Formats: sequence, structure tokens, C-alpha cells
Amino acid sequence: MNGKVLIWLGLTAGVFSILGNFLGASYYKKYGSAIARPIIIIVLVIFFAKTVWQFLN
Repeated sequence: MNGKVLIWLGLTAGVFSILGNFLGASYYKKYGSAIARPIIIIVLVIFFAKTVWQFLN
């Protein structure tokens, strides 16, 4: 924003990235691919739909 670095935004993104990776790894260790595979497919479908939407607009 106007050439300024937003440190708080970067730190917040980093904390949530670490938290998400930790939670994802712990869920995978507990439930295995039974929970991981559907979540990955859902996320990929959402990203694909978003990309198609941006391409068409």
C-alpha cells in the first residue's frame, strides 16, 4: 500500500501459515489420507473455479 511494508500483515500471515501446517500435519497423523484427500480435492476445485472465473471476467 503506497510502497509501505506492512510488517503486522506479514507476521500474521506467517503465524497462520505455521498454525495451518501444524494442524494439517496433526490431522494427517491422526486420520491419515481419509481426511486429507477430500480436503485437497475440495481446495483444488475451489482454486480451479476461481481461476476459471477470473479468466472469464
